[in-house]
Amino acid sequence: MQKNIERKVLLNPGPATTSEGVKLAQIVPDICPREREFGEIANNVRKELAGICDRNDEYSCVLFTGSGTAAMDSVLSSVVHNKKILIINNGYYGERFLQIAKAYQIPHEELKVDMLGEVDVLEVEQILEKRKDIGYVAMVHHETTTGILNPTREIGELCKRNEKIFIVDAVASFAGIPFSAKEHNIDYLFSTSNKCLQAMPGICFVIGKKEGIESLKDKPKRNYYLDLYEQYKFFEKTETGQGTGGGQSRFTPAVQVIYTMAEALNELREEGGVEKRYKRYSESYEVLLEGLEKLGFRPTHRREIHSKISTTVFEPEGKDIDFKELHDKLYEKGYIIYPNRVEYHGNPIKVIRFANMGDINREDISGFLSELNRIIKKCEQLY
Repeated sequence: MQKNIERKVLLNPGPATTSEGVKLAQIVPDICPREREFGEIANNVRKELAGICDRNDEYSCVLFTGSGTAAMDSVLSSVVHNKKILIINNGYYGERFLQIAKAYQIPHEELKVDMLGEVDVLEVEQILEKRKDIGYVAMVHHETTTGILNPTREIGELCKRNEKIFIVDAVASFAGIPFSAKEHNIDYLFSTSNKCLQAMPGICFVIGKKEGIESLKDKPKRNYYLDLYEQYKFFEKTETGQGTGGGQSRFTPAVQVIYTMAEALNELREEGGVEKRYKRYSESYEVLLEGLEKLGFRPTHRREIHSKISTTVFEPEGKDIDFKELHDKLYEKGYIIYPNRVEYHGNPIKVIRFANMGDINREDISGFLSELNRIIKKCEQLY
């Protein structure tokens, strides 16, 4: 039975709008994930993902079934041993690093940065030069709490200079913003299938230097399902009754999602790669921000550090926006938005996040802005 697929424009910061081709890629014959055929697909996906941020074959990609948080959990629980980790926290995703470290009782230090502030590279430099008990640094690349890019290149240089392992959350930037793991001196990064990659949600992945992942072999185990080395070993070395060749997860993966990742990678190539995708995102962002500012919304941070794929704005002054009413009216028209708040000196401030990642373009953004303008004006007339 064929069913028409209704298209929604998701302006929440993930999961993102997907193409019809990606949706249809899930419709495949049932297959055992231990078959050589599926292992080849999984390995091709792994190789392409690693190649997006580094093309010299120094890095390897390890897939897990789970959300981006599962990958964060895997890295922290598998990698951090013996020394403390410095967690740079300037949003809810930096906070998540902290929560996982506490859950595993991993020794850590927090560099707390106000959500409406910016990471001070000099402050990080001073900490790393003085604190020899710190062996690791973790930060978010694109902090979607506020839609800003953190200075991973500068922090990565500090980590290299001070011989620290650098861990980066690239959940909301991978395949959407061009960057090189090697140039940013990143040892481990992680992301997910459905944000800028534009596949279906359900798979996350860790990309790390092969040498580093292999060094985890004899480290104490904190986690069973998300053990990074054990999963890497299975993908690299598995032998089955169907033949050899690897490409297998230790446990049953989200099979159909991996097919959508293969299709999403095809579409990324057809679009012209990450650089062209970022150009499309940037064009949508310019339309979005200009339209929001005309309606009285203003961004939380200076433009120079905007990611251009997620934008957080203050509500217009003098207007009391009922977010639920706004959400429901936009939902009826096929536009999905997401509530948010930030903290400033410990005080909550209402803001709204608008993302333009996924299979959408500036025409979609223009349509959304027209509807947003209509709803706000109608509400003003009523009140």
